Amino acid sequence: MITLSNYDSLLNCRWTCFYGSDTACYTLSTMDATSDGGCILAGMFYTPSRPENMLDVIMIKVDSLGLITGIPDKPTITAHQAIVYPNPGQDNIIIQSGPQICSSEFRLYNTSGQLVKYTTLKNTYEQSDVSSLPKGVYPWKIIHQGKTIEQGKWVKQ
Repeated sequence: MITLSNYDSLLNCRWTCFYGSDTACYTLSTMDATSDGGCILAGMFYTPSRPENMLDVIMIKVDSLGLITGIPDKPTITAHQAIVYPNPGQDNIIIQSGPQICSSEFRLYNTSGQLVKYTTLKNTYEQSDVSSLPKGVYPWKIIHQGKTIEQGKWVKQ
């Protein structure tokens, strides 16, 4: 996972985006600013399921909002507004995001679709106790201004 943040001249974080996937390891080698206010990120990634490609080079072009505007033939790269970890986990779940989604709702569901945990994201780092939940797979969503902006599955061991 590669993290990119945008700060103003007073070092207030405007936004943070996370780039990568759950199935590969990423390293950032260089980052260059572009004239449109964005940047080009370059690095390498390793996918354990594809050992023949031990290390592949990756280049990501993002705009001034951190949105991907160009990526050559690598559909596995995505931008995330938040990450949820550790996954798998046990007693606590951590939600880390950029400040742009503060006041969003984090919702954790059981496999029957029942809401089992609800947290309002007040900070860019939130930790929530899930020790009372049984082992299993839990779908989650982050809702911002009435829209689902992130979703995934979290596994409790």
